[in-house]
Amino acid sequence: MYMFSLSEMIEITGASLIGTHTRTGIDRITGAAVDSRKVKKGSLFVALKGDRTDGHLYLPDALSKGAAAVMISEDFQKADQFQTVRKELDIPVLVHENPLDGLQKLAAAWVRKFPDLIRIGITGSNGKTTTKEILAAILSEIAPTVKNRGNLNSEIGLPLAVLEIREEHRFGVFEMGVNHPGEMEQMVRVFDPQYGLITNVGTAHIGLLGSREGIAREKGTLFASLPANGIAFCPENFEWLDLYREMCRASFVSFGPESTLGMERIENRGLKGWELSYRGAEFHLPLPGSHNLQNALAAIQAARSLGARTQHIRAGIEKMELLDGRSQIIDGPVTILHDGYNANAESVLAIFSTLKECVSSEQLVLVLGSMKELGDAAEVSHRMVGRGIAGLSPRLALLFGEEMNYAGREAKLNGYRGDIRHTDDFQQLRDMLCGSIHPGDVVLLKGSRSMELERLIPVLQHDCSEKAV
Repeated sequence: MYMFSLSEMIEITGASLIGTHTRTGIDRITGAAVDSRKVKKGSLFVALKGDRTDGHLYLPDALSKGAAAVMISEDFQKADQFQTVRKELDIPVLVHENPLDGLQKLAAAWVRKFPDLIRIGITGSNGKTTTKEILAAILSEIAPTVKNRGNLNSEIGLPLAVLEIREEHRFGVFEMGVNHPGEMEQMVRVFDPQYGLITNVGTAHIGLLGSREGIAREKGTLFASLPANGIAFCPENFEWLDLYREMCRASFVSFGPESTLGMERIENRGLKGWELSYRGAEFHLPLPGSHNLQNALAAIQAARSLGARTQHIRAGIEKMELLDGRSQIIDGPVTILHDGYNANAESVLAIFSTLKECVSSEQLVLVLGSMKELGDAAEVSHRMVGRGIAGLSPRLALLFGEEMNYAGREAKLNGYRGDIRHTDDFQQLRDMLCGSIHPGDVVLLKGSRSMELERLIPVLQHDCSEKAV
């Protein structure tokens, strides 16, 4: 699909065009990418310099994949390395002081092409992806709906995600995650939401945002951007409500067991999720835990406000696809609860609460990875988890990563007398796990994404399960 011509990109971004391009027919783009492996024919490749790598190193790769144009930084243009690669680039080269800013301006211009799109932004320390998935599933029963794919929810990911908006879409549901000051402001400039929803304010990324109030204010930028005729959805008994009312012109609607209108019955089915009765309709929510129930109640309340009827809500929840790494139940000789996409103290304790209700301590094995990006709050947060371990009293707790040492010490200080072991070595973790599994065990995998605990899933399904049978 045609998106922008070369002249439009220059006008929108303020970039300059250098050199000449010899490849014929290249005067417009059909998409954008920041990863050369995801470049498709007709894409604009935006070269971003990150902590781990530099997109400018992959300009030849983007060219070979069919990129129609590239955007580079002014600093790279001045580097000797650019002179080496320049002769290979027979496509337009746009030079920008800050290529990320250029990408964001293009994305914002794309959103403005669809003034009739109903735009909903979702944020929160935990649960925003699940809430987005449920809400998008419900709204898709009304009309075509676009959402972020995967984890495209940052100052880089959101611009790429909104470029997938098309003429047929009536609803746009996009999660907006933040991990440093000013990031939400960048994203609301891109997406310009009319409706906003916050799931909670926890300690995720507190190391970069300073405090829970800092997190609340950064996420509150979403609400501050809403128009007066918009709606701000927030949890019932929300502790930051007064602050957000000062920031926000829109009206407020709360959600939760007491305030999601039409909810008649809620029955906890443990690891199987929840049975719900809503305005006379019965349906099953296949996500365990009170935190996931809260996510569903948020989505239901927002969907109802946006025109969803009972049949849309039931059909959307029943058709919702479960996401890997988010309260994912994997059955077998050993039951795996994979919740390892991300972690902070609140989300760990929430899943502990679920397990305490439905799994006996004799069957319970915890595999907990370190929680990252907590800064000075790392010790306090991991000690909170340690107290949670003591209260849960699993048969075995395996702790992986340097920061989890705090959790192990705190668990013992709070009276835990079970089997608890710590390691920084993945192979050792694997061996300890396989040597301790029993048939019928329930194994929780929970940690920050960077700990890659999903590597243990095939181990549990094959090596450990064979020993457990």
